[in-house]
Amino acid sequence: MTTPADVQPLLRWLATNTPSARAAHVLVACREHPDLGPWLAPDEDDDRALFVLAGCLADVPPAALLEVVAAGARVTALLDGCRSPAAAGEVVSRADEVATAVGRPDQMATATAPPAPPAHAPARSRRFRRGDIGRETPVLLLDALRMPVERRVLVTAARRRVEARDRPRGDAPHDRLFGVVGELLGDDPPPPELLSVPTGAADLAAPECGGSGVCVRVCPTDALTLRVTELHESGALSDDRPIGTQPCPAPGEHRPAHVDEFALSVDPARCIDCGECVRQCPEQAMQRVGSLSWLPALADTERPVRVALSKRCSRCGASFRGSGARCTVCTFRAASPFTSRLPPGFTRGHRD
Repeated sequence: MTTPADVQPLLRWLATNTPSARAAHVLVACREHPDLGPWLAPDEDDDRALFVLAGCLADVPPAALLEVVAAGARVTALLDGCRSPAAAGEVVSRADEVATAVGRPDQMATATAPPAPPAHAPARSRRFRRGDIGRETPVLLLDALRMPVERRVLVTAARRRVEARDRPRGDAPHDRLFGVVGELLGDDPPPPELLSVPTGAADLAAPECGGSGVCVRVCPTDALTLRVTELHESGALSDDRPIGTQPCPAPGEHRPAHVDEFALSVDPARCIDCGECVRQCPEQAMQRVGSLSWLPALADTERPVRVALSKRCSRCGASFRGSGARCTVCTFRAASPFTSRLPPGFTRGHRD
């Protein structure tokens, strides 16, 4: 999922234009920038392009700026016309931290004022207007809403579809971050500098997990996966399907108790370290042991959290740990069908 103020038009332009037409230095400006005229003045850097976002730079994920660097351009964010310069500066800072760690230093910068024009440059007599987009200026001007297209691309568009990027992981900001870091590294192992950069994913462990699957259902980004394998009495595998696909028992039906094997795993590229799985675990088994580093995060698309055996309740079919043929809830309900019990840690109030 891309944001409205993304760099997708710029990436498509960099991917479809000839190398000679690409800009080695891209200035990125917010849509609300009041006056881009001074940034279009002549400068010693002739290989520049000014890209006007469809929204604000503060809404762009750091991965988007890294994708521009991966496409071969240097990025300078113009903060002088941004409505949220502090937030936009944080986006650039996070992207620059990753770019420096993977061996691409000096590829990210911010600017709060246009450079002074050379002494020989003629003075501009008027302010820049949106109508100037498309006219010849000392700086190549690109608008996210009206990107130029080469005739060569138009002629071949009917025969082939040119994609800006190939993202095997996905379009979510966290997926894109993992994808572009892998692209910047190529076949090289993660350098030591990258190991100290946070991935934004949590390092999870659940040594006492019983396979209830609550964490999977509450995860807002679908980062957790629980696979349950039914076992015959002899121990042979009989079924393998994700949690949630097991059929519910009919009213009054009681399943025979048997043992399941479950495997709980997490996709680091989808985990945003929100802590929801830790808070909602009914067994309080899920633990956050730290922040996941880039070395294991890039090595595995799914990291195992817990692989163990669990029993299935003979009454409701839920996975549980412990003795007996029924889970805790069904055991209590069978013993006390007309009473209730508060969760652990709660006390019943008393009226005066």
